[in-house]
This record gives sequence, structure tokens and C-alpha cells, in this order.
Amino acid sequence: MAAPYVELHCHSNFSFLDGGSHPYELAARAAELEMPALAITDHGGVYGAVRHLQACRKLGVRPIIGSALEVDGEELILIARNLTGYSNLCRLLTLAHADQPKGEARTTLARVAEHRGDLFYLSATDDEERLGELLEALGQDNVFSELHHHLRPE
Repeated sequence: MAAPYVELHCHSNFSFLDGGSHPYELAARAAELEMPALAITDHGGVYGAVRHLQACRKLGVRPIIGSALEVDGEELILIARNLTGYSNLCRLLTLAHADQPKGEARTTLARVAEHRGDLFYLSATDDEERLGELLEALGQDNVFSELHHHLRPE
């Protein structure tokens, strides 16, 4: 039997110009598709987390909280494993917003590594050197390659 599908890279309408649906709508669709869990990974924050948690609990979908963060110029998805991971995620997001223009969040791999506890990381990089850096800094058991299906004929 195949493992059930769980979306781990999903932006809500709290990711301006990228996500289009409210966290409740996303959770409702996940429940309709019988997905056991759904992650919300808005850009640079956990803005939809409370609404996501409430909707998922109401609809019987396991909520997963994370964020998309620019790390050394590339997007990295950070997902909290538990409350300690959520605390580390929030700490990283706060630091990533410091000294940046309003609405922007950037950080370095070294900074992420300082607060890496209880977090999973998803990267869509196809650069072997970059993947090696991520594995070394964040741990081989914590970094996963993210695959995208763009529905293109090639």
C-alpha cells in the first residue's frame, strides 16, 4: 500500500502574491482529499498558523507548521517537529527579519545551524555542492530533497 500524500510546501493567502487560499480552505480541501496532514509554510513567518491549527483540528487533519525562508539567497522550507522546533523556528524568523526592509526575511545557513534543533528542512536545490553544505550544517537526518511536478511536457 502506498503511503498517503501530505503537502509539506503550501503557502496560504498570508504569503502575499504567492498563496491564494485561506488556511481554512486549504485544510478543508486536505480533508476532502483524505490527506492525513497538511503543512502551512508561508514566506518569512507563521502568519496563518493559528487559523491553520484551528481549521485542521476542526476537520480532522493533522496540522504541520513551518515557514519558507530565504537562506543565503535560496528558499529553504523549515518545518517544526514539535514545540521545541516551533520555538527554534520562531527564533530564526525573528532574527531573519532583523535589519531587513519591512516584509523581508533573510538569513544565513550558519544562523539556521545555530538554531537547528527539532526542525526538518526541505530544499529544491539541484546544486550538489549546496546540498552537501545543507547536509553538513543541518544534519543528514534533517534535510530532505523537495521534488516538484510542474505538469510540463518535458
